[in-house]
Amino acid sequence: MKKVICIVCLLTLCVGILFGCVPKSDEDLIDGTVKITETQDFVTLENGRLSMSFVKENGSMYSFKNNVTKTDFIEGSTGGNWALFLDTTTDNAFQSNPTGNGTIVITSRKQKAEVTKQETENGISLVFSYDVNVDSNDKSGKIIVKQTVTLNNGQSDATISYELENQTKNTVITTFVGAQLSGIKNEKGDYNLFWPYKEGKIYQEAVKMVKTAKDDSARMVAAYPLPMSMQLVQLYNDKQSMYYFVADSQREYKEFNFGAFINKGQYDFQGVQVADKVSLSCSRYPFVSYGQSKTMTTIAGVSDHGDWYDGSNKYRAFLQQAGMTRQANALTAEWTGFSVLIGTQYGDKQFASYTQAEGFKDTYTNWAERTNRYGVTSTTLIGWHKGGFDAMYPDYEFQTGVGFGEEAFASAMKTGHANGNTFLAYINAHIADKNSKWSNTVYNPSNGVTNMEQAAIKTKGFSSAATKEDYIDYMISESYGTGTYYYAMCPDSAEFRKAIVDAVERLRNNGIDGIWFDQLMEMSANLCFDASHGHQTPATAYGEGYKQMFGEIEKAMAKKSGDYIFAAEGVCDAYVEYVDVCGYMWGRKLGARDTDGKNMSPELTRFTIPAKFLGIEGAGTNSGDADEFARAFVMSDPFLADPYKPSVGTLTSIYAQDSTYLTGRYVDMEGASCTAENIIFGLTVSNDNKKIVLSAYNYDSEKAFGAKVTIDLARLGLGDKKIVSAVEMFSGDKISYNGSEILLPDMDELGITSILIELK
Repeated sequence: MKKVICIVCLLTLCVGILFGCVPKSDEDLIDGTVKITETQDFVTLENGRLSMSFVKENGSMYSFKNNVTKTDFIEGSTGGNWALFLDTTTDNAFQSNPTGNGTIVITSRKQKAEVTKQETENGISLVFSYDVNVDSNDKSGKIIVKQTVTLNNGQSDATISYELENQTKNTVITTFVGAQLSGIKNEKGDYNLFWPYKEGKIYQEAVKMVKTAKDDSARMVAAYPLPMSMQLVQLYNDKQSMYYFVADSQREYKEFNFGAFINKGQYDFQGVQVADKVSLSCSRYPFVSYGQSKTMTTIAGVSDHGDWYDGSNKYRAFLQQAGMTRQANALTAEWTGFSVLIGTQYGDKQFASYTQAEGFKDTYTNWAERTNRYGVTSTTLIGWHKGGFDAMYPDYEFQTGVGFGEEAFASAMKTGHANGNTFLAYINAHIADKNSKWSNTVYNPSNGVTNMEQAAIKTKGFSSAATKEDYIDYMISESYGTGTYYYAMCPDSAEFRKAIVDAVERLRNNGIDGIWFDQLMEMSANLCFDASHGHQTPATAYGEGYKQMFGEIEKAMAKKSGDYIFAAEGVCDAYVEYVDVCGYMWGRKLGARDTDGKNMSPELTRFTIPAKFLGIEGAGTNSGDADEFARAFVMSDPFLADPYKPSVGTLTSIYAQDSTYLTGRYVDMEGASCTAENIIFGLTVSNDNKKIVLSAYNYDSEKAFGAKVTIDLARLGLGDKKIVSAVEMFSGDKISYNGSEILLPDMDELGITSILIELK
């Protein structure tokens, strides 16, 4: 029986495509009716918003045009639509090598396509069918590729799906690159690159950056899930945008590509003119063996707005439709953040005890109580276990001694709850410490392989026939200056999963209210070639593993109550179905520079991903500064506080005045502009669309006088509303407005304001 595997990917093009029917007049085209036109060499699918042309002979995309702005993103491209990477040495996906000596690269440019047309319920589809002959030992073998491009009436995005069928023995389709947008042009204006690396980055004049590089190595490649936090990439300028996303709700491993890929072994090698070297694509890892098939879908879209918000709204809608979001509960709905206590550092260096004990200045409950006065009633306990922070993972045993032990921990939780506090406990669901008891417990007595060796992520080349001594060569090590090594664990390993779930259950039974999952949304994903873990292919380890793990964790937590909170380090939409709060990486302040010198742009993910984000210190601020959390406040975020950050109390007191701050939808600056360049501002819209919070931060060293913010209510879907009042929340003063133009109060240097706007 043929094995069928399905994955959905979206490449969104905000333009309509016409196919299968001819409109009666130009007005039909403007209204969005899809039509198809043909010449001897090309076939074009378009509507009033989008036009896409393909080379008939091989199905390669020749043109990708915004019909509203009359701009073609890849006019006259010599690039292709897809590329196959085949390992012709094995039938086993787990023994294949995507980059080995047996790899064959086949591109659509060199294949002949059979083109057919199909009318759909709402538009037209073009179908390009390929019988790809493979140079392998199976002389009769071939790969069937079917590329279907669908454009619906009135829609600004096109769906490009690929169905692969492997009919070649001893061959695995390891990698598929598509849809490709090769030949991106900047003659009519360059584009900024929306690149969701971790919390997000923007690269200015991105096409020029690639074209003017000294060699052909100017490219960016990043994997999802992580370090890419979303399956969305965009190009935009002040006139228009183009967005490209993969709508894969299974969260399979993939890589996003931007730049030049014209060297040997890359998908644009040979045949692509130098002028067309700038490319945007996604590399999927389907691992389709003989007799198997797989379907992948990409959506591409364009917008005539000169920003990135339309593409992000499309992608956000996909996440919500796919269930990749999380419903708030009584604990999380208006949660204001947490303080952090590192009770014990690695090496058993103890700083706080569970309950009062001689020699300790702090207890867990005393620390939590000191933060209460700032309106933050949750505390995350780091280093609560034996060995302390960064040690003995995943044993997670309660510490022993006076003031410690399981009973003392439960007593601390009970006391804290009576004081109105809640507690999260630290767990690292990514690595194992090689010195932990669990890591050194023998898993297989016949060969001496330990739990850590069995459960670790395995890189390509690993085989079940490997000896114990060989395992280490295929494991991924990490080091954090603690004098020991850690290894990345496969979340689909039953042994590692059990260790994490057991730890959560122990904590929940002793009163914990939530878990902080360290590194979950910060550390890079990997392919795992250990078939014994049970994941379907090397690319599904993280998607399948964490789904199973969090399903079991949820059951363990729900035994006590349905109200609990999960937060995680980093940012990634792959896990927001399981985690309430994206926690950023605390060593990288909000908006700070990354290792390449480029500033992070957290507004990209904060706007797009339907989740809560933990407000951390802003770049350029110092601990205790009045504006330390100003940027987080602009985004209506709960805070990472501690007893020494009094500015948090002022901000949480504003949150307490209206639920819009913590429960509304943050829309950044969509449809809004400010007359003062040095003011950062953001909008948060209430769930009932009756209020807007406008928060602003003057990050300049000079005062700002008379600044105005104009809000395009129609752009926010509020075209039937008008502003009826505006109140400054810190002072209670009424604010002047004229239509949808708000006059900001005069702001001191590094000053903050917040205005509650009522609509009717």
